[in-house]
Amino acid sequence: MKDVMLDIETLSSGLDACIVAIGAVKFDLLTGETGDRFERLVNLDQLGSEISPSTVVWWTTLSERAQAQLTEEPRIPLVTCLEDLNEFYGNMDCLWTNGPIFDERVMRDAYRRHGIKAKFHFRDSRCCRTIRDLARRKGWVPPAAGFERTESEAHNAIADCVYQINWVCDAWKVILGSA
Repeated sequence: MKDVMLDIETLSSGLDACIVAIGAVKFDLLTGETGDRFERLVNLDQLGSEISPSTVVWWTTLSERAQAQLTEEPRIPLVTCLEDLNEFYGNMDCLWTNGPIFDERVMRDAYRRHGIKAKFHFRDSRCCRTIRDLARRKGWVPPAAGFERTESEAHNAIADCVYQINWVCDAWKVILGSA
């Protein structure tokens, strides 16, 4: 496996967002097989991070499982989470996120604020939305089975990673012409 899917949950939509949870899952793009998982609930007392009142209100509209990420213990200092994520990423080749402008950028900003070099290089960046769009242009219609996500799973970092891996791997097969 050379790919890692990353998803974060935050209390703001800005680059300096307070990070609630970090999830990452190693996977094989060709087979969809998943491997090691990384999941951390982050201490909300974070250097230079923003908490947006409107985002906090939005969290109250989510499932109990999603909201639990705000209060569950144990919570780990962000610095430790960043160091742990670097170790988890190791020598992987590709860091996938749902879109190009949020999760990875927030993480990179957190690394910068804490003076830690991110293990993933900018050349490692991959975008789920681009793959799905390219597959749709080739006529791909996401299958109904296998891509369901219950309301309780939405906005849970690990559940979102697995959901995004399923979509990306299926779309990738269409792009390669093997679906």
